[in-house]
Amino acid sequence: MRRRARLNHPDGSFAGVVVVSEDPSYFTTDFYNNAAIGREGVIAVISDNGAVLARRTGSTESANGAFSASGSYPTSEHVSGTYIDSIDNVTRIVSYRHIDGYPLGVLVGLSQAEEFADYNHTRNVYLLMASFISLAMLSFFAVATGLIGKLLGREREMTHLVEYDLLTGLRNRYATLQSLRHDMAQPINLGHLAILFIDLDNFKTVNDTLGHNAGDIVLQMTASRLATAVGDGGALSRIGGDEFVVVIKGADVEKRAVALAEAAAEVFATPFEVRGSSFVLHASIGIALYSVANENEIDLLKKADLAMYSAKDAGKNCYQFYSPHLSHRADHLMKWEQQLRVALAEGQLFLAYQPKIDLTRRCITGFEALVRWNHPQHGLIPANEFIPVAESTGLIVPIGDFVIETACRQLALWQQQGYDTLSLAVNISAVQFWRGDLYETISHAIEESGISARRLELEITETAMMEYPELVSEKIFALKRLGVRIALDDFGTGYSSLSYLNRFSVDTLKVDRSFIQAIPGDRSVCVMVTAIVNLARSLGLTVVVEGTETEEQIAWLAALGHIEAQGFLFSRPVPVDAIPALLERFGVCGRTGRRAAQETDSASSVSSTNT
Repeated sequence: MRRRARLNHPDGSFAGVVVVSEDPSYFTTDFYNNAAIGREGVIAVISDNGAVLARRTGSTESANGAFSASGSYPTSEHVSGTYIDSIDNVTRIVSYRHIDGYPLGVLVGLSQAEEFADYNHTRNVYLLMASFISLAMLSFFAVATGLIGKLLGREREMTHLVEYDLLTGLRNRYATLQSLRHDMAQPINLGHLAILFIDLDNFKTVNDTLGHNAGDIVLQMTASRLATAVGDGGALSRIGGDEFVVVIKGADVEKRAVALAEAAAEVFATPFEVRGSSFVLHASIGIALYSVANENEIDLLKKADLAMYSAKDAGKNCYQFYSPHLSHRADHLMKWEQQLRVALAEGQLFLAYQPKIDLTRRCITGFEALVRWNHPQHGLIPANEFIPVAESTGLIVPIGDFVIETACRQLALWQQQGYDTLSLAVNISAVQFWRGDLYETISHAIEESGISARRLELEITETAMMEYPELVSEKIFALKRLGVRIALDDFGTGYSSLSYLNRFSVDTLKVDRSFIQAIPGDRSVCVMVTAIVNLARSLGLTVVVEGTETEEQIAWLAALGHIEAQGFLFSRPVPVDAIPALLERFGVCGRTGRRAAQETDSASSVSSTNT
């Protein structure tokens, strides 16, 4: 590279020419090298008119320091910046510097790709890592969302289990009480809230006869029917067993409660069809109004419960409103219930026996066992005073079991003494008939005592038999297989459907005392009793009349033929130690006088020993 310049004298006259020659590496040596400019970098010396005076790249293909002097750069590129090299089309970051005093400049360019290589690498690694982390986070959030969804689902399931009945899908007791607590905390609901407590009558019969699965089906059908009857008029829930509750809010709750109670009763008019059996269930309904401030939900539900039991005592299949006297009655029942439990545990209950007399032969055919309570403070309490309490509290079942077991032991003792012809009748409460394990109890008592089953007679009231005919027939058929006799008690006080006498395989017909008291003075009653006796005799049934108190009654009844009688005229119910005297007085039907007298003395001595 050469540079020419004119030399002038001080006066400006021509003095000569100076020529300066310089290798282009002079401008780069010790300033730029391959390490500095990179493989794709460039260094060039450019004249002001754009001609390339010298140019070198960092490529290893050319020797270090080798320059080329071909090509040109447009004057627009004689500035610093980033642009594509017009010679080799490489994008470079260029720095241009003009050399003062010379018509040239030096251009240094660094390859953009090389300079950004580390950045791009770092960026790619970052993007890759960011993508991986983002994917991992998305996966985490997806898994977390799924887990949270499952947890929320489990929470909903737990809430549903806590607040809803699994069998019917209705709200349960917990949810009902929670809702009631919230409603009763609002003063606006005072006088505008009511509860209907619905309990199925004799539902246990379905479970005992058809099985618990059938009972569950009946509960589901009941819930569906009640839901239809209630509709939007209230909130229906099942609080346990066969108990349903309807909560009503708003104006005129008393009228609406009555309307709903009647609608609920109507849904049970349609028979239930379950596993080939058709039967009708009824419901007892108690109604309680929220009318006392500061009353809690438990108290209100208890009031409805007491009203429901009042409906059951009124004959079932009806509704009753709560009234304050029911609470006093409940306290009374609780008191007597506790005392009855003590009586059972401490042996205060005992059996009294009333003889049945053959009116033709005037001898004893058997006895009826009647439970009595020897209270330590109140003395002797008759059955008609404590049996209703026992039935309403459910204690009649263990009391009935006690009566059956004690009666069977006594009958076994008579048979051991030779009184093989004596029979013993035991009253079976309707509650025990439906709720107790009657078959198992009697079967066990017969097996334990070793008695002849045909000498044991079970007296079942007419009302209990007529309530669910198909189910009654099945239970009686099972009892008959044990060999015991069945007596239809209090005949004439219920429906008196004569067709049931044959259907239930009844052995004995007991005519209620209400008929006997009117004879022989009331002609119409006499005609009815005559018809009943003749019908029973034609069916091969034994006829027993209750409540005989006068000789006129006995004479008139004896004229009808073979009839057995019970009544105060012959004997009141007596304790076991008084039986020998009755046997001696009347004798035992079917036994000779001397042998009977000897065995009477034996029975008397054994009874005295046992006493």
